[in-house]
Amino acid sequence: MGNEQDPELNLVWKEIKTIDMGVSFPLILRIYDDYTNGLITKKGFLEILKTTIGYVVRRSICDIPTNSLNKTFATFYQNIDKESYLKSVYLEYAIKETYREFPKDEDFVERFKTKDIYRMKIKNYILESLEDMHHKEPISSKMSEGIEALFYEIEDYILQLELVTKDFNKYYIGLKYPLY
Repeated sequence: MGNEQDPELNLVWKEIKTIDMGVSFPLILRIYDDYTNGLITKKGFLEILKTTIGYVVRRSICDIPTNSLNKTFATFYQNIDKESYLKSVYLEYAIKETYREFPKDEDFVERFKTKDIYRMKIKNYILESLEDMHHKEPISSKMSEGIEALFYEIEDYILQLELVTKDFNKYYIGLKYPLY
């Protein structure tokens, strides 16, 4: 992961690092091994990573406690059907219930509208995602070119929030990834 040569994968690894998703590594590393061994395509692997990011971000926005994530990710892999890899991953996320659930659109949108993201650990990820949605060149790629800090104005944030809720189906998982 740290020595990844693929720019697309590298960008997603940086997102995972920004969000501090270490708890998901038991799952991600095993799926990465399957990807490097040819059991899943790059496209499928990216979709799984983005869905996993969405799962963690949505749960955070919806204030679902994280104490269950260790066990969730530790046992997730055993339920993946290698013959129908991507479909079984989506199914596994879809059947999660109660404290392990994948937050529904309605719940996520409602919580996102009122959430004080400025007090969240993932605030920079959220703000960058909102910025990236309507720009040809992602802010995150500009950051990798040497920009040390980004300053977000409240007015810009509010405008982006309106665009997110307006175009929400386009950005179903996490904040910027469509449902595959």
